[in-house]
Amino acid sequence: MTELDYYDLGELIEQRFDLGPTDANNDLCSRALIGTAIDASHLVPIPLPPEALAALNSAERYLKGELSSNQLAQVRIGLWKYLGNRSCDFDDPNVNAARLVLCATFHTWEREHLLESLMAIHDFALAVGVHKDSLSKILRKRFEGLIPDN
Repeated sequence: MTELDYYDLGELIEQRFDLGPTDANNDLCSRALIGTAIDASHLVPIPLPPEALAALNSAERYLKGELSSNQLAQVRIGLWKYLGNRSCDFDDPNVNAARLVLCATFHTWEREHLLESLMAIHDFALAVGVHKDSLSKILRKRFEGLIPDN
């Protein structure tokens, strides 16, 4: 079997989570998405802006149960404020790094946007210099049991 790329892995994950909306599936997926964005953020080859680093630490605390979803939402709002009118300046590595970290601050998801969320993580990570093979490894780790082992 051919090694699956990030997009193909994302499609498989989306299919597996499309089996039915349950609170358990939603929580599992949300945590895996946050973890994927966190892991990718740790691979960013440039120093994260202080605001993004603080948000990354908050997302990690959220996964450990040390921060509530409301507190994580406030972190997300603060990171958006930091980005301000530069939020779509995709030529700026600091914006791409902050947008990648921003992906780790969404504690809920909608099934129909799962692949879109995975691709946002992918695109911001690649734009800031994270290697694509590393991203596939992260997906395999965070969504273990939902995709083939090859």
